Amino acid sequence: MRSYVVEGIVLKSRQWGEADQILTVFTKEQGKVVVRAPGARRVTSRKRGSIQTFSRVKLFVVRGKTWDVVTEAEMISGVFGEKDLGKLVLAYQWVELVDKLTAEGQEQKEVYELLRLALSSLEKVTKDKTGEWKRRFTVKLLVLLGFWPDGREVRGKEMDLYVEEILGRRLTSEEMWGEE
Repeated sequence: MRSYVVEGIVLKSRQWGEADQILTVFTKEQGKVVVRAPGARRVTSRKRGSIQTFSRVKLFVVRGKTWDVVTEAEMISGVFGEKDLGKLVLAYQWVELVDKLTAEGQEQKEVYELLRLALSSLEKVTKDKTGEWKRRFTVKLLVLLGFWPDGREVRGKEMDLYVEEILGRRLTSEEMWGEE
């Protein structure tokens, strides 16, 4: 198959060359994929507004030698308009956990649905509950990926230490923002 269409959530992006972006997208159909979006950083690019971190998108992709190439991007649901730094940090922690704990090219529809539902319900999170929401998401993700026994109780920082042990380091979002 030379080209394909996927639905996904943009986990992160980085600059490549003068005008391109490299996107890490967690897709419904293929799990985590890394694709190149040529010209996406140009002011006139139609892809530019659709491929922001946290956006749920439909991508039209052509297979390439190094990276698959995004030819078109269509936003399904946009970047949330959060002004609350705590919620923004929480969203970054969720996408970073999914990015760091999943392998490329492995379909994991349950993980996609968990992330989609979490991001879409972010407006319900109250300032005093961000830590609880982070723990609940992390436990559900770890259970889905087979890292955490279903039903095991979470005590204090046990889960955070366990994630650090799996990764071999702290999460970048926690290093930047500290623990909520």
